[in-house]
Amino acid sequence: MRQYKIFAHPSGLVETVKQGWSWPGFFFTWIWALIKSLWSVGLIAFGVQLLVSYDPALSSIVGLVVMIVFGANGNDWREKDLVSKGYVVKGIQMAGNSSEAIAGHLNSARSE
Repeated sequence: MRQYKIFAHPSGLVETVKQGWSWPGFFFTWIWALIKSLWSVGLIAFGVQLLVSYDPALSSIVGLVVMIVFGANGNDWREKDLVSKGYVVKGIQMAGNSSEAIAGHLNSARSE
């Protein structure tokens, strides 16, 4: 079971953000950021990796640092992005995956 923070938008959309380390952010860095609409973070990371790509040693070191930064901060960046888009934190749900977290949240909201 993982802990998910539930975000709701006034339009009715619901999103989840897993708490803690972001494995997709770690492994896919700027690609993950662009998929999640974190445009500035993704483009900056891509630019940095492109700039150091001429030197294999420097590229490896910078690449590893970028991966660690994305793993450690990726989910926090997503949360801030959702809030900036008008989403509101509705709670925290323990679940096996994002879909189960949303379902659990909706079930608990109906019973209140």
